[in-house]
Amino acid sequence: TYFQSGLHFSSFQSGAMSIAYLVSVLLMIRVGEKLLQEIGAKRPMLIGAALNASGILLISLTFLPTTVYIVSCIIGYLLFGLGLGMYATPSTDTAVSTSPEDKVGVASGIYKMASSLGNSFGVAISATIFGVVSASTNLHVGAMFGLLFNLTLAIIAFIAILFLV
Repeated sequence: TYFQSGLHFSSFQSGAMSIAYLVSVLLMIRVGEKLLQEIGAKRPMLIGAALNASGILLISLTFLPTTVYIVSCIIGYLLFGLGLGMYATPSTDTAVSTSPEDKVGVASGIYKMASSLGNSFGVAISATIFGVVSASTNLHVGAMFGLLFNLTLAIIAFIAILFLV
């Protein structure tokens, strides 16, 4: 939304901004799986959450000049994708592997449902913050605060992994 409404990008340009995310997720899924096998789940999950937070921080820098912001976003999306790719397999394995053998399917379903609900609520709250703050200030500040909410969630995820996994 911000790319189109705040920076006046076309829908194609807006979509192209996230290509680095797509490629990095696809490349890192296998790396996350290998790291899980070699060093366990906690470290890849922590590194992934830290990369996610770093990526979100770079994407939230909406006050930068447009050209600098575009570079910041490309790097941010790359880091976000690397983090998600590194995090995905170890987090799923952690959620499912501790379940009794006859409950693995249920655990997997609950994990996926919780993940989908978290994504849905995160997007809804972030978009609400974007809309409310944009209405009282401007689109740049609204986008920054909406994304900083996501950064807060990423930091909470990092802390939760640190103490609970």
